[in-house]
Amino acid sequence: MRTRAASLAVASLALACGAAAALPALPASAKQSPFNLKALKNSINKTKNLTYEAVYNSVSGGQPSTVTVAQAPPKTYFSSGSSSVISTGKNTYYCSPGLGTSGGASGNSGNSGNSGGSSSGTSSSAPTCVSTSMTNPLLGAMNSFSSQALVNALNTTAGGVVARVLGIKTSYSSASYGGQPSSCVTIARKSQSVKYCVTKQGVLSYASTSPKQYFELTKYSSNPSASLFALPSGATVETVPTGSSSSG
Repeated sequence: MRTRAASLAVASLALACGAAAALPALPASAKQSPFNLKALKNSINKTKNLTYEAVYNSVSGGQPSTVTVAQAPPKTYFSSGSSSVISTGKNTYYCSPGLGTSGGASGNSGNSGNSGGSSSGTSSSAPTCVSTSMTNPLLGAMNSFSSQALVNALNTTAGGVVARVLGIKTSYSSASYGGQPSSCVTIARKSQSVKYCVTKQGVLSYASTSPKQYFELTKYSSNPSASLFALPSGATVETVPTGSSSSG
């Protein structure tokens, strides 16, 4: 499943950053570089209130998939492969084809009108959207597409005596992804390296650990379609009660 491929990409990215992220924070006086790190961090922090849509090409083990991230606060949207997480600002739904909980919880037709009588088997191709307080299966992938990951890495590795002693090297460059000028940071230690790029708006535009393990921005819009934050047409909505354990 493509969501698994996206999760593997996330796991690999986290592993590559693990050594750096575990380092003690550097003194403020040591965090100096020709790169304007303060401005970069400020722009990343502003993404909390930013309205945008970003489409990525995500590659794991050389296999590509498409990931879309969008927000119009308080609404958010994330999709990987055929699965998506939609937050309307009031409720959060995990949507995927064939997710039905056979015979289970309250099944309502997501959009107007689909009078789906009481069909006992969920054999239709329409997606099922589950509203639940249980752990979101795409949470790890969603976090990896946040530019906050770069801030965390920079807070512990951006130059200084400690970084040099541990063999950590940080370099800076510029690039363009999805038509968006981006500032890039490469953090390397021994044979491992990770590269992050962030747009002027503070949106993560690139992250990689190897030529076969990366994602890059392919499309950016400051005006996402309102349909992204609505449940898919014809979707069946199910609510999983808190604390319910799947009983066969």
